[in-house]
Amino acid sequence: MTCFINAEGIKWYKVERLVPPNYKDHLNESHSKPHTLFTEEHKDLAKEGQKWMKNIAGSCMVVGTLIAAVMFSSAFTIPGGNDEKSGLPVILNTNKTDRHSFLVFIISNGLALFISSTSVLMFLGILTARYGEDDFLVSLPTKLIMGMACLFFSIVTMMISFGAAMFLVGPEIGGSISTT
Repeated sequence: MTCFINAEGIKWYKVERLVPPNYKDHLNESHSKPHTLFTEEHKDLAKEGQKWMKNIAGSCMVVGTLIAAVMFSSAFTIPGGNDEKSGLPVILNTNKTDRHSFLVFIISNGLALFISSTSVLMFLGILTARYGEDDFLVSLPTKLIMGMACLFFSIVTMMISFGAAMFLVGPEIGGSISTT
């Protein structure tokens, strides 16, 4: 959260564009330039923002990595198994509904793997950032929001993949489910 507070402070400092250029180099009573004074006053906030960003990015990166690992392994353990002779999924030899469900499973599984890998790369970008003043303004908040969005969509596509897999193996493990 301090990252966004720091970004707001940097935006306020950007009003320097509205002041005459010679005012940027004026010294105050303690003989400090405005930029130096701003940097000193926000040093603790920048450190706190860096710590917060690294903590959030590290936690989310673990979640993204776990999703990627699960999706990678589930891509090779196809629901219903493989045909011993051809090596193709057994589901492909069944009815049209199962083939469509299998297609949903494969596409959502691949999307979840790709999107979670993208989120891991976004969070890695946050962890390896230099955390300069300008990074708090655009780069870090953008990477955090993009990483969180990718993580959310990877969870959604993982759940779709899980639902498709359950639909495929449901009749094998217990038959249809009655709602009455």
